[in-house]
Amino acid sequence: MAHKAKKLMVAIPHTGDYITRAFTQNLVQFQDFHLRHPEVLSRFGITQMDIRWGALQPLDGLRDSFIQDAIIMGFEWIWWLDTDQVYPFLFDEKNGLVMGTCLEQLLGRGKNIIAPLTFKKGMPHETTAGILLEHKHQYHRNLCAQEIDEARDKDGLLEVDITGVGGLLTNVNTLRQLPPPWFEYGRQYTTGKLGISEDVPFCHKVRHLGEKIWLDTTIVSGHIRTEVVEEGHYRRGRATSPLEIDIKQKSFALIMPFLFDRKEDWQAGAALLSGIMPFLFDNVNETYPITGKEVANG
Repeated sequence: MAHKAKKLMVAIPHTGDYITRAFTQNLVQFQDFHLRHPEVLSRFGITQMDIRWGALQPLDGLRDSFIQDAIIMGFEWIWWLDTDQVYPFLFDEKNGLVMGTCLEQLLGRGKNIIAPLTFKKGMPHETTAGILLEHKHQYHRNLCAQEIDEARDKDGLLEVDITGVGGLLTNVNTLRQLPPPWFEYGRQYTTGKLGISEDVPFCHKVRHLGEKIWLDTTIVSGHIRTEVVEEGHYRRGRATSPLEIDIKQKSFALIMPFLFDRKEDWQAGAALLSGIMPFLFDNVNETYPITGKEVANG
């Protein structure tokens, strides 16, 4: 039986002043593979893949504009690519040939909302996925690698409450059920909820809709810093328990109300705190030169 024709949007929002070589090479290889092997996506009924870039506005606005376009233009899927990550290919271990990309594996899982496993850039390199704390709705704790190992099923899947959006595959029909704005960043003060990222509120809305968020732990999307941060960095990190991660995040939550009035722009506050967080928790402030400038490592 033939699949219904579907369109997939690869959405790339970019808010920085540079793009790394690692991401550029990864994207070029991704495009090259699918140009040479269109049959790979056609197995899932996808007849059109558009790669779209967005810039010159805040990240939450960029993501919302992609969703609006996807709904208007009849896309079935959005695959989000953050420019500070790389997305792995699938190899045949016997002959070393590329068999596909992680996009095909995510599509093959048959889930409406699913992301690869990603580890944070900074110490202690916990995952970008997390669970809500039972006693405080809307507050979450990121999962450590130990918890991932213990909780994922035999196929490597794990249901979570929140995840980063880099590498996230989303079904547009699910997004249609949510009223805009889908993503919120600086506007969070209107809800009275503490938060500094645009992806966490999105996950809250999806969960409130009753939709499940899945993590494919067999796919690790590297986070680009001075080097690609992956699972090995976390396991060598000093925090190996959920308790230490919880302490770090609670400390951050306690600092925010004292430094910023809730009516101020949370995005500006987050940008400032991202610079002082290494001093508060890691005693490290890593920078590296980009085209002659020193850029703080986020």
